[in-house]
Amino acid sequence: GIHHASVFAAMFLGYLTLYTISQTWLGFQWDIFLLETGFATILYAPFFSWSARGEGSVGHPMAWPLRALWVKFMIMSGVVKVTADCPTWQRLTALEYHFASTCLPTSEAWWLHSLPPGILRLGTAFMFLVELVGPWLLLAPATPM
Repeated sequence: GIHHASVFAAMFLGYLTLYTISQTWLGFQWDIFLLETGFATILYAPFFSWSARGEGSVGHPMAWPLRALWVKFMIMSGVVKVTADCPTWQRLTALEYHFASTCLPTSEAWWLHSLPPGILRLGTAFMFLVELVGPWLLLAPATPM
């Protein structure tokens, strides 16, 4: 496929237009994350190559800002839940409602909703661990094997 910066610039401008026009519907955390990542992708993508595999992409200078965006998004997701002053997050009971109230419930959601409350609370605690502690590991230096 074509992974040229101009393609990503066109996609970014298209989504920025949608975001600007429909602020009421596209004003959520993931919409802003998508715009930030889209802009960073323009800088990450090659400008003068039509190849899908760019040479030197492993040590690309935009790899760290993209990684930092992901860390920020994950930590903000956890912080929003901690600071929401919502008893379901504070008591770790959010998953007792989540699977039953999701927009498009699946058969797996029904099965997960049927799990004992203790397991669902462990799942909520694990989610906090993943969203508040785990992202910091993405900033650790990675050495190729």
